[in-house]
Amino acid sequence: MSDVTAERRLELIRNIREENQKNRMSMKNREHILYGKEYETAPMRDTGEMPAAPAHGSSLILRIIIAAVLLSLFIIMDYLQADWLPVDMETINDSLKENYTVNIIDFMDKSRIL
Repeated sequence: MSDVTAERRLELIRNIREENQKNRMSMKNREHILYGKEYETAPMRDTGEMPAAPAHGSSLILRIIIAAVLLSLFIIMDYLQADWLPVDMETINDSLKENYTVNIIDFMDKSRIL
């Protein structure tokens, strides 16, 4: 079939694994330079399973809860026609409807454009 012997196949497999390990180490070094932290790949290699995600607090859930509370307060104030401090719902609605886009070419001389 093939002229490649078993020893040659084992040597090729070993070379591929060494190259793969070298690539992983260089990627790990680059990630350390870019992100300032190291990624653990050893547990995955030893057991064949992905390691558990690190337990860190995400602020996404907190931000969603705060947004839901603020939206609820806005709806309740609008329904009750309530005033909060010197601000009424009409003032809040007007400020929410206002267009806040920034004109980035205000500083340019209009005579140069034409």
